Amino acid sequence: LERFKPVRSAVRENVLWSIVILCSHGAEITGNALNPTIVALKEVMRNDQNVICVGFAMDALNRLANLRPRSETVTSLIEDLHANLLTTLKESPAQSWESLVRGGLSPQALSEFD
Repeated sequence: LERFKPVRSAVRENVLWSIVILCSHGAEITGNALNPTIVALKEVMRNDQNVICVGFAMDALNRLANLRPRSETVTSLIEDLHANLLTTLKESPAQSWESLVRGGLSPQALSEFD
């Protein structure tokens, strides 16, 4: 938890919250930006000093991996994200259990965390 500092950015937090909302509707909504979106969210999750931004990035990745309309075709990027999601989420020293479960992470998957 040493990584996190008392830094806030309303602009960054609002952008990330908007991405969380978009990711709740499936990956197709991102179009050609899916891969850069995943890369950017992982970067925020791994390195940001703002715990709120890290939480939003984790929430968005989780929703991309787990939530989608029934009609949406699952791409290899999403399959890979889903397969490696727990490993990715474990890279953060903090997890927001409630938002992860609401975003589609199974309660059984939570038992993987300390």
